[in-house]
Amino acid sequence: MNVPSVLSYIRGIEATEGDIINRLESNIVTNVGVKSFVKSEDLSEDDKKAVQNNIISAEKIYLPSTEDKLNIKYSLLFTGLCSSPDKINQIKFKKDLESLAEEVTNNIILTKMYAKALLYMILTGLYAERNRNSSSAIFTKIKFSKIDNDIVEEGEYLFKTNGVNIKSYPYDRDIFNKIKESEDFESCLNIDSIHIEDIEMFNKISDLIAESFSKKRSDNYILNISVENIFKLTERAPVYPSELFLENMGVISQVIRSRKYNFLASSETKKVKLYYKTLNSGGRNFGYTPEKILNSLRRFDMWYDEDFIGPITFEPQGNSSKYNKNFRSKKKDIVNLLNKYLENKGSLNLDEEFFILAMFIRGGLFNSESKKDKDKKEES
Repeated sequence: MNVPSVLSYIRGIEATEGDIINRLESNIVTNVGVKSFVKSEDLSEDDKKAVQNNIISAEKIYLPSTEDKLNIKYSLLFTGLCSSPDKINQIKFKKDLESLAEEVTNNIILTKMYAKALLYMILTGLYAERNRNSSSAIFTKIKFSKIDNDIVEEGEYLFKTNGVNIKSYPYDRDIFNKIKESEDFESCLNIDSIHIEDIEMFNKISDLIAESFSKKRSDNYILNISVENIFKLTERAPVYPSELFLENMGVISQVIRSRKYNFLASSETKKVKLYYKTLNSGGRNFGYTPEKILNSLRRFDMWYDEDFIGPITFEPQGNSSKYNKNFRSKKKDIVNLLNKYLENKGSLNLDEEFFILAMFIRGGLFNSESKKDKDKKEES
């Protein structure tokens, strides 16, 4: 039995752009060169010219002299659409996969663990990593709005927890063993670095998030969380936006583009990449893409079959661009775990169920090999 070759889920969490709301001062800096290591007479004249004119146009952005705090706002919408596949090309497996989704999204150990870890990651401001590293303090203001069968619940809270003082991940690799051995799993999920005055609200908001994962398409339910990270910097500190440029009205003007030039004239010549980034300089506001924010919020996966290297983002095969490898390629990727469930229900470990929950929340297309392609491989 094989997982369907086309299987997709709608994201359980959608993010908006992260908008820097400060008034910023910027200067275009040109003639920033990158040394080229390409040495070959086999290059064409155009390639030689490109190497010689290896200039990068860069944007430097600063806080005004009167400000020492960087404020970044974004919103998270919890769709509650983890219970059923959005697309599936083998309908006979739909009911089995919906049973699995119901199992993991109604397991309060798994949903509370994910929700607390997610809220913890929100407090770190990790998507703005370079600004985070130069901050002396990070505080987070959260507004939440929940609509459940026309009943509205709203709230606002400024966390006292300093995001600079907490790790970039909330749990260690032994968390699942601790849960199994403890009669009180809630105590295993406590996070020591949360300020004592924040614990009640931290638990309230994480419970709202956990509740959202078990909602179905037919439920009249929506949860929206607005986040404002406040980074304490020095006056006129440089600001490092990533990938996104916003007009004054908050409309996307132009995404930074990278053009890669690979020069490989012979087997003895090293491949060299030259990066060019361009920004429209007509506005003042910069920000962060939704993908950047969501990737950083999912960066607490460390339960893979490799020597411990630290947390990576939840991806179907444990992809890590930093280490340029897949950490879940040994029968621990999403397709093999789903196959394991379809072949023998109830055989999944707690950490495997947690990873499947994380994948349903992540959403996207999970492809396995089609029977036709698999037969071809076996024949060859």
